[in-house]
Amino acid sequence: MTARPNCNGTWTRRTRSSVRSILRAPVGHVWKCFRNCGIRAIVTRKAWEDRTWSLVRVEEQLAEYVAVRRVDATGHLSVYDHGRYVGVQYRGQSLQVQYDPQAHGWVISDSEGREIRRHAAPEISREQIMKLTFRKPRKKK
Repeated sequence: MTARPNCNGTWTRRTRSSVRSILRAPVGHVWKCFRNCGIRAIVTRKAWEDRTWSLVRVEEQLAEYVAVRRVDATGHLSVYDHGRYVGVQYRGQSLQVQYDPQAHGWVISDSEGREIRRHAAPEISREQIMKLTFRKPRKKK
């Protein structure tokens, strides 16, 4: 459950499913301004988004980050919920993962910056990002 403020200063509880439905609202969804709440209007129009959205800008932004991931017992590490094989010789080690916009893929390196392996990144595409579906569903235990 999450809480959010109401116009009158009280808080309303929301279930995760209702929050999920808000986050998955259509791209062209327009958020209305609640003037009585003092909330600024956030207006998103599909035409504006289509004109300004750029995969190049997304890739440039993504390339600025370095994530540290621990290699599991089978020699895989996880990037966006996809296992990437690096080798069993690296099991238990923490490796660095960074996006390479020129190669459109992941670069995996050790703590000293030596490149270990490269993997394609099919989840970094306009279609996948707009659908927000690059995460695999987890099995219930």
